[in-house]
Amino acid sequence: MMTLFGGSLKNYIVGIILGHLYIFVKDIAVIRYHKDYLPTPRWFSNWWFARQGVNAPRNNQAGGLFQGQGARLD
Repeated sequence: MMTLFGGSLKNYIVGIILGHLYIFVKDIAVIRYHKDYLPTPRWFSNWWFARQGVNAPRNNQAGGLFQGQGARLD
């Protein structure tokens, strides 16, 4: 509303740029470059899953991004 009355657009533009950068790093870079630059801290995931009564998932880097069993289609 401030921008309609002569306020600054700088904060809004910075927020939009940072939002797009976050989406790129968190979603697109993981798929495209197979590297998670902003992983969730292990202490947080251990705490979160302990609250729910389940074991925290382990990332053992065995199969990379795709760790399924797979099935051959003949």
